[in-house]
Amino acid sequence: MLANFPPRRVGAIVALLTALVVSPESAQAQNLPVSQPASVDSLQFRPGQWGAIVGIGDDVAALGVLRFRSHRTAWVLNANGSAFTGKAKIEEVDAEQNVKSSGFTARLGLRRYRPLESRVVAAYSGAGITGVATWIDSDLSVGEELSGRMYGAGVYGELGVEYRAARYIALGVRSQADVTRRWGSETRTTLGGPPLRVDPREFGASIGRLEVLASLYF
Repeated sequence: MLANFPPRRVGAIVALLTALVVSPESAQAQNLPVSQPASVDSLQFRPGQWGAIVGIGDDVAALGVLRFRSHRTAWVLNANGSAFTGKAKIEEVDAEQNVKSSGFTARLGLRRYRPLESRVVAAYSGAGITGVATWIDSDLSVGEELSGRMYGAGVYGELGVEYRAARYIALGVRSQADVTRRWGSETRTTLGGPPLRVDPREFGASIGRLEVLASLYF
């Protein structure tokens, strides 16, 4: 039947039929993948929604809570805890140092999400205020002991990406950086001598290693 139509009209008919066959509605009916532009709506967040975060890194555990204020921004409260026990070799004095340390960091800030791929991948960045507390106890085999307590306050920033594995579950990675003003006390005791106490005051900056996170939205 198409032989009775001019070539241009035949080409137009074929193009129309092709468009109908691969239209989103037809593709969904045939279970074919349909490419959709990433948008704010594709993040699937809503104002007032809550979320929970659980993560782990090198000797670090993380817990967090989110409260969305819009489709792409959320208030975040994060807490990180760390603990370490081990030995360190000190070459200068040919001695071993037994170290026990622990720390706690709390962060409160605002996070902003950006869709990278519709309903699948999102990136986020955030910033806010942070508080830090660390404790350390160590001793040298030559008879010297050191104990200290440090506290700090400052600002932080974060970058992360997550993959939406299910409607309410996302898996991802995150890195955080802190700039803080720190203060505290250290006491050094040498065998046979009086304890020596110092009260350090310093600025510190740190960049955390990647944390693996699981997020639950409800």
